[in-house]
Amino acid sequence: MNLIDIKQSKFKPMIIIKIFIIMLLPYYFLFASVSFNEGVKLIKNKQYKKAINLFEEIVKNDEKNDSALYYIGYSWVIQNDHDKAIDYLEKAIEIDNKNAKYHFWLGQAFGQKAQNSNPFKQAWIAPKILKEFEKTVELDPEFVDGYIGLCNFYLQAPSIVGGDVKKAKVKAKTVVDLDEFQGRIILAAIYNKEKQIDSARIQYGIAEKSFIDSTHHYGFFNAYGYFLLNLKEFDKAIEKFNKQVQLAPDVANTHDSLGDGYKAAGKLELALQEYKIAIDLDPNFKASQKNYKDLCKKMKK
Repeated sequence: MNLIDIKQSKFKPMIIIKIFIIMLLPYYFLFASVSFNEGVKLIKNKQYKKAINLFEEIVKNDEKNDSALYYIGYSWVIQNDHDKAIDYLEKAIEIDNKNAKYHFWLGQAFGQKAQNSNPFKQAWIAPKILKEFEKTVELDPEFVDGYIGLCNFYLQAPSIVGGDVKKAKVKAKTVVDLDEFQGRIILAAIYNKEKQIDSARIQYGIAEKSFIDSTHHYGFFNAYGYFLLNLKEFDKAIEKFNKQVQLAPDVANTHDSLGDGYKAAGKLELALQEYKIAIDLDPNFKASQKNYKDLCKKMKK
């Protein structure tokens, strides 16, 4: 065997391996695509833990897959694990800083973290929330939820860290232009904050007339119900909470809110029933657990 034959014999296996790999590539990408689509389907079906496991496998094989990192982060936000959510969403943004959706959900994750922190830590987190929501609408000027996030930040944050009711009003008008229903709800919240009760009532009324009867918007009746509850209009509040339950009977918070309405109206047996339903739907729902225990003690006395 001459030198040329030796070289050829050594390289033939490598050539065969390369050809084999090339032949397998389409199947790999097809498998990855199927896996990714399955993960998205799991999220739509609210099977977040299974989705996280699937997307983590995708990331193991492709650590630069920003979409998979985003879906993991998004799933952790939904499950209220803000630290894990922040970690994954920041990784997604490192890869693609121009995706408005990534910034929005990172802002949501920081918001969750702030809600579970002491005032000193909240002051440190607040600028991060504002930055992410501002980046969201900068990248996508028609991102309605981004403007809603900004409105809620300006409305709820102390002025020392950027809270500003006037700025909230400006952004709310933009929301009205993009989505009148959502905009009216934000304006109602702003007027309520300013103690302009009649103006707030008008906005809720306008929003209800244009209400889309769907589970996606059931939270409208939650906000409207608590507005009426604070005014001690108990029967009207209960009516709104009942509408919320009708639209989303499988959501624990709808029953918890209806329980609050009944409790405020002195209908304790009915309140207890609703808190129990909420706990059955979500055994980790702390608000309903507390309300149920407190009400049981009160009724025993």
